[in-house]
Amino acid sequence: NEKNYAQFIAKNLPTSAKKINNVYYEDVVAKAILFKNADARYGTKLKKNNIGELKSVVVPYTIGLLNHLVNGKLDLYKIWKYQMVSLSLSDFIYNLMVQVNQFIVSNSPSNNYLEWGKKEDCWIAVRDNKNWHYNIEDIESDLIDEKNPVVRKITINASDDDNQTEHDTDLVKSIPYQLWNKIADWGTETGMLTLNQQTKARDIAHNIRFNHRLTSGDISRGMEIFEIVYTNNYEMLQEADSLVDVSSNEASSRGKSCDDVEITIELLKKMVQWDKEHRVLQDWKFRVMYDVVTGNRELNEKLKIGFRVNLKYLLSRGFKI
Repeated sequence: NEKNYAQFIAKNLPTSAKKINNVYYEDVVAKAILFKNADARYGTKLKKNNIGELKSVVVPYTIGLLNHLVNGKLDLYKIWKYQMVSLSLSDFIYNLMVQVNQFIVSNSPSNNYLEWGKKEDCWIAVRDNKNWHYNIEDIESDLIDEKNPVVRKITINASDDDNQTEHDTDLVKSIPYQLWNKIADWGTETGMLTLNQQTKARDIAHNIRFNHRLTSGDISRGMEIFEIVYTNNYEMLQEADSLVDVSSNEASSRGKSCDDVEITIELLKKMVQWDKEHRVLQDWKFRVMYDVVTGNRELNEKLKIGFRVNLKYLLSRGFKI
């Protein structure tokens, strides 16, 4: 850890002539999102979906290899903007990880693969190998468009309102006030929420119910509470459908009947891709589907019920099966 920290300080911070600004911050967060996605796609022994036993080596090596293959042209801003890795890029990384895992096992001078993975010789062998199988066109949309690059505005000393993302605000507001109160009760009964978090959940419920402005503190603490619920009792979030306004329910009911449609991973991928472009689902609903298609959650019968509700709503908004 100490060696990694020293390397990071020496090679990754801006030079003295530059400042750590919003662009630097956004890129660092995008890299973290990229790493977490690759780490999840590699899998775990517990879920029995792991590529192998070399996650700590293969994940960072593959991300480094990806950067090498695209000549540093990965569009980090796109990852930051959508707060996720595209399915095409995620699949591209997964396929590379399978190859890198096998390459390290096959080329290690001993059966202690992890130790060899710590050596620079291993990285050089991975980087300079010319036999990787991939199609760069699969991730063309994930690379910087050099003919039409995005102009990123640098902000300095941004206010709280500038830093408050529209995504987080929309997500917190998308949860009905009745459910925020129920979340507070759940936190009290289970001990999953601190007393301050329980109070904040009720405050948010009050502000949403009476259409009061949510402060940046409400949003940040609300997201903190949301993450706890999402991780420990995401089924509770599905109750939002029964609590929304009648108008929302009417819009949903206009969708094509889909009771007989089989909810598969392939269908979910199409739904995720469509909603990523049109953004009609509540953010937490999109996130659950995204986690399933990227392997972070297993598709089960209970989730299929919720996804069928999502499908019905998407159909009413123009999605085609």
